[in-house]
Amino acid sequence: MDSVVLLNAKLYDYIINGVGMEQLPKNEHFWEELSYFIDNWHTKLTGANFLHVFMYVSVVANDINGPAEALRNFPP
Repeated sequence: MDSVVLLNAKLYDYIINGVGMEQLPKNEHFWEELSYFIDNWHTKLTGANFLHVFMYVSVVANDINGPAEALRNFPP
């Protein structure tokens, strides 16, 4: 859970307080934590509600991971 909390804090400072934010390295632990949270949602949500939340989270995760990966591979 530390990766998610840290990322949220950095994003909050960047968006709300205008604090600069360096490019973060790829963090596999973040994606493991995201999987953990999705597994926990599965026990609380069922049926169509779970499916809608899961699809939304999947799209957001893909929107985050795709451009981040492209930026890391972009030559300086």
